[in-house]
Amino acid sequence: MTTAVAAAGATVVVRPRADGAVPRPRSAAKVEVPTGDLLLPFFLVDTTNPSGVTTLFAVRNESEHEVIGNIAYYATNRPPNEPVATSAVTLPAKKVVTVNIRDKVTQLHLPVDGDDFARGYVLISSDTGEAVLQGDTFFVDTAQAYASGDRLIDTGAASGQNGLCQRYEIRYLNTFGFSGSSLSFWIQADAQPTAEAPLTVFYTVYGEDGLEKLSGTITAQNWES
Repeated sequence: MTTAVAAAGATVVVRPRADGAVPRPRSAAKVEVPTGDLLLPFFLVDTTNPSGVTTLFAVRNESEHEVIGNIAYYATNRPPNEPVATSAVTLPAKKVVTVNIRDKVTQLHLPVDGDDFARGYVLISSDTGEAVLQGDTFFVDTAQAYASGDRLIDTGAASGQNGLCQRYEIRYLNTFGFSGSSLSFWIQADAQPTAEAPLTVFYTVYGEDGLEKLSGTITAQNWES
């Protein structure tokens, strides 16, 4: 699975594949229905500036009864399937609970990188396994008066609308004085990559004219790559 975060412009196609073929991008239908499992693919928190970048997420219980939302926090550059912290929230029927991950860095002692930013991802699941959850995420930078948001990703089987993919396309911006767009990927992996069995992502960049501009690969041989 790969996801990418970028701004508007042309199109970048990213997909993990065993071969080097580069098909043209295709859009996938997006169906928003409740699920039993949600993914926040990336969070970023500036731990030195209370008005700096932080990430929030909101989870809604769409059912008529109370459920418990089990939350697992993972840090980037660390092995998968090993959460660095866990917590739980009570979700009354039809209610929304919002979490600011800045608070969790302190409360749950989430790891902080050398640049004083906390980075990682979050998995949220209902205690019953029912498809009753929906959610959103927000990146907020109060100092820069900036905020953006998106939906949390359905990763469960209960809804029948699993949001994980083999190919993903996103628009980017490289004009108006900007230095370029940054892409962040969430890749599902069950084992640590090695030199003999690395994780490889194939990408192709298209311009607004629909023509291929460049292509290549990103390879990780360990969790610090």
